[in-house]
Amino acid sequence: MFHTAAISRTVPCIEDPLHCHQVNATGSLGVFEAFEKTRIVHCSSNVTLGVPSPYKASKIAAEHYLHAYNDLYNANIIGLRFSNIVGPHLRKGDGAVLSMLRDCRAANNYVEVTGDGTQTRNFLFVEDAVDACMLAAFDSQHKGIVDVTTGI
Repeated sequence: MFHTAAISRTVPCIEDPLHCHQVNATGSLGVFEAFEKTRIVHCSSNVTLGVPSPYKASKIAAEHYLHAYNDLYNANIIGLRFSNIVGPHLRKGDGAVLSMLRDCRAANNYVEVTGDGTQTRNFLFVEDAVDACMLAAFDSQHKGIVDVTTGI
């Protein structure tokens, strides 16, 4: 079972933290409960390693439930923490970092970088994310959290 449902952007989670928690944390708990005897591939995010936000808190809460279900109920859940997924069909205005940079360049003829310029981002091609999901689904030996990124 592939669990991909989530509010997956920071801004909507900042605007409505309760809804973010209900979807990302409570929703994941519901999936773990409903499919407790099934291999679950839980799609998470490397936002869990970033700055504090309601989005980060909700994803970490879901991961804590993942560990609890694996440990207490002998569930078979793996969580994949994806870095910034990119691919040929990024939508204008979708809030993903690469599309935001592209949209800024198109509107202003330059790319605006916030912060001090030393921050970095890892990117993961969408087909690699799909491959990671398929490998995780058919390898039921591994549980817990796996970071899925290129390091580039």
